[in-house]
This record gives sequence, C-alpha cells and structure tokens, in this order.
Amino acid sequence: VVDTYVAVADIYNVLGEHEQALINSDKAIDINATIPQPYVNKAEAYYGLGLYEKGLTEIEKALKFKSHKGPEAYKIR
Repeated sequence: VVDTYVAVADIYNVLGEHEQALINSDKAIDINATIPQPYVNKAEAYYGLGLYEKGLTEIEKALKFKSHKGPEAYKIR
C-alpha cells in the first residue's frame, strides 16, 4: 500500500499537482515513516510550490535513512 501512495505522489509531482503529491506522501509516511522516497516526493512538491526551505528539510529527512541506493537515487527532477 505504501508503494501505491509513493507512486501516486510521484505522478502528481510530474503533473504539477504538488498539493496532491503532499497529501499522498503524508499518507505513505503515516503507513511507513522509515523509507526515504515519501520525503523525497514531499521535497519535490515543496520545491514545485516555491517552498524551498521546507523542501530542504524533507531532503534532510530522506538522507537519514539507510538505503541500498546511493544519494543519486533521490535527486529532485
């Protein structure tokens, strides 16, 4: 289920629907707050809304999680 919310948030970001991306990212975090991708999606949404400080905060949260992927996997588009 968490993967679905992450994917939907990503799609909303691509479409420029950043508020909807935030909603779905928060739902993903409510289910599992220990994976980085929802935080990355939130950062992208905040950047899209021009809320750069909030976006930076979310990236910092994402980078705290250990992952088999390197930091390049979490780049903002």
